[in-house]
Amino acid sequence: LMARWHLQYAYETALLLEKKYPATYRRIADKLYLQQEELEAWRLAAENTYIPYDQKLKVHPQDDSFFDKAIWDFSTTPADNYPLMLHYHPLVIYRYQVCKQSDTILAQLLLGDHFSLDQKRRDYDYYEPITTHDSSLSPSIFSIIASEIGYPEDAYRFFAMSVRLDLENILKDTHYGLHLANMAGSWLCVVQGFAGMRTNGGGLKFNPYCPQYWQGYRFRIIYKGSRLEIAVELNKVTYKLLAGDNISFMHKGQKVTLARGKQAEYKLI
Repeated sequence: LMARWHLQYAYETALLLEKKYPATYRRIADKLYLQQEELEAWRLAAENTYIPYDQKLKVHPQDDSFFDKAIWDFSTTPADNYPLMLHYHPLVIYRYQVCKQSDTILAQLLLGDHFSLDQKRRDYDYYEPITTHDSSLSPSIFSIIASEIGYPEDAYRFFAMSVRLDLENILKDTHYGLHLANMAGSWLCVVQGFAGMRTNGGGLKFNPYCPQYWQGYRFRIIYKGSRLEIAVELNKVTYKLLAGDNISFMHKGQKVTLARGKQAEYKLI
């Protein structure tokens, strides 16, 4: 999916440069020995990239043979045998439907505008029970998608797992060093998960809510040079433009435009 996206983006960018900045395009093309037929090859490769999909289950398999395998017997796996890769040979693990993290769920975050909400929910419902989260990179991604598809309890549970991963040595390997990418993931649970921030599909978007266990949260971002503060409480959200030029974004599908020093407040149901 990511390879297809990059090929499409490279093709569209090359066409844009060639049309609007022909001298710059020619300079870059000469330097890269880029031929016109290569552009067409990128387009054809993107169009013909195979993405597996099971029509019966309406779910994306991780690979063509994934759904032909038996599901891992979690009921008889001792708690001490996690993470699985520390106790079972990969050739044993790979014979079963079990994931240490789900690439499918990650793809639906990175390329969120390529999937419907129903599709995200079906894929999540399938992969969540068979994912062990033996990777530190897994809980935060599941938390973000759980927020998006309307599973706030799951979202908070996975956020708690992410934020406590090293504090409680959940993966039993903190003595090798802190999981720094997971720390960033914990921040993303709040910003992309609870606040629903997205930039894919064009433009800045928010779909915020406040976990029932909190009174609120607040964070700041810089988008195209403008500094925006987002403060979310149980029953309202406030957007304030602290610095920079006027900014436009979407709040739950509604367009919002702010000038510097101005703020907008919306009720949350």
